[in-house]
Amino acid sequence: EEAYKNMWQKVRAMWVYVYVNYYDSYDWFHIGGDDMYVLVENLRLYLESEEIATASNGGKQPLLLGQIFYQNFYSSATYVTGGGGYTLNKAALKMLVATFPNC
Repeated sequence: EEAYKNMWQKVRAMWVYVYVNYYDSYDWFHIGGDDMYVLVENLRLYLESEEIATASNGGKQPLLLGQIFYQNFYSSATYVTGGGGYTLNKAALKMLVATFPNC
């Protein structure tokens, strides 16, 4: 069904597809809406920076880059908003997809 209420299932299916088909081909993966812009060269330079290399332990540590949303009115849950997009390294993508059977 094409509806906003099942957005999570669509995003989950997209990440599984990316993992199965592209995991070995790329170091970073980005998702975002059709109404956002990415300056790819700027993102690439940032992902190659010493700051990111250190934070991700050379890519071995899962790293997610995006805007954290704190949902205080319903629960203490936090999540990354999809509107502005977010970026995962390989370790984070692997960890994310591994949790899906439990979601």
